[in-house]
Order: sequence, then C-alpha cells, then structure tokens
Amino acid sequence: MMVLLIDDDRDNVEICSALLEHHGFQVMAAGDVAAGVRIACESRPAVVVTELFARTASGWTVLEALRGRPETAGIPIIVLSAHALPADRAAASGAAAFLTKPAYPGHVLEHVRRVCAAAA
Repeated sequence: MMVLLIDDDRDNVEICSALLEHHGFQVMAAGDVAAGVRIACESRPAVVVTELFARTASGWTVLEALRGRPETAGIPIIVLSAHALPADRAAASGAAAFLTKPAYPGHVLEHVRRVCAAAA
C-alpha cells in the first residue's frame, strides 16, 4: 500500500519513510502542500501522513486542499504535527488520527496500519 508523507522536515520524512518501507509500505514524499496535493491527485495513496501547515497563499490548509478535491476527498489523513494546541486539533477535524511530534515511530506505524486496514 502506498503512503504519502507531506512534511517540510526532512528528518521526519526520512525516519517515517524508513520505518514504513521496512514494514512493506511504498512511500512517496512531498515537502509542501502544493506538491503533496499534486502527488495525492496523481498517485491516490492509501493514506496521507501530513504535518499541519499554516494557511498557504491560496488560503488552503493541507486538509482543506485534500478534502476539497473529488479525487482526494476520500483518502484517510493522519496528522503528525508539532502544532498541538486546541485550535490546531480543531483545524484537523476529520483526520483519521492526530499524533503530536515528536512521535514514537511505533505509534506512527500502528496508526498507518489501522487506517489502511479500515480503508481496505
């Protein structure tokens, strides 16, 4: 199954990619919202694991951008973010899971497996 990581923190992408690939997932990565949405539209991953980015120049958050397109609206999203205030959690409503950074890698894997199993 394919997992799309959207995060501008290269270390986080490398750690999550290595972990998920080790456990049999195919991983694609993007460093910003626009690239992540483009890849999601083209590749239709089983799940998106994303940082909560601030609003972009176009006014979209990553969740709004993915939910606002018919081709990506049904893809489960796991938020993995350093932004953990109540307003941040509210902005992530509708996400399949909300994990805060730093996250134990095993928790990330557990949530990706659970979301993929539920979607299958």
